[in-house]
Amino acid sequence: MLLVSLGAELFHWLESGNVEKLVNRDKTVFAEAVTRSCRNKAEVVAADEKEAGVRATLNLGHTYGHAIENGSGYGTFLHGEAVSIGTIMAAVHSYKEGWISEELLKRIVGLLERCRLPVCLPKESEMTFEKFKELMQGDKKGEASGGGGGGG
Repeated sequence: MLLVSLGAELFHWLESGNVEKLVNRDKTVFAEAVTRSCRNKAEVVAADEKEAGVRATLNLGHTYGHAIENGSGYGTFLHGEAVSIGTIMAAVHSYKEGWISEELLKRIVGLLERCRLPVCLPKESEMTFEKFKELMQGDKKGEASGGGGGGG
């Protein structure tokens, strides 16, 4: 499937040293990342204009991320930081369900760490499973399955 291929290509491109260039604000690499990301998003939206399937993958990490923002108090985490943690939570969930391999989980964690983004909540966080469940059920991107947003 083209959509999977485009996402995998972007992921590999980032892993191959370009994520560090992005973090260091390399203008050429930044422009390429934006171009690739826009192409990915356009392909996904074109394939799922009614948000009935694959388009939910564009929200990866957002359902957990919104719960983190809400439950921690807005301003505790930047949106991207909350989504980074949420992406890891979704990836861990996907691994536990058998949807992704341990290797892919480690690659996702590694890439976000290389971006200098948080990959877990601080130990002193007051976010409990019950609090996540409550907040995620009300998230606008959530679905009846509880996964919402392409796995959270």
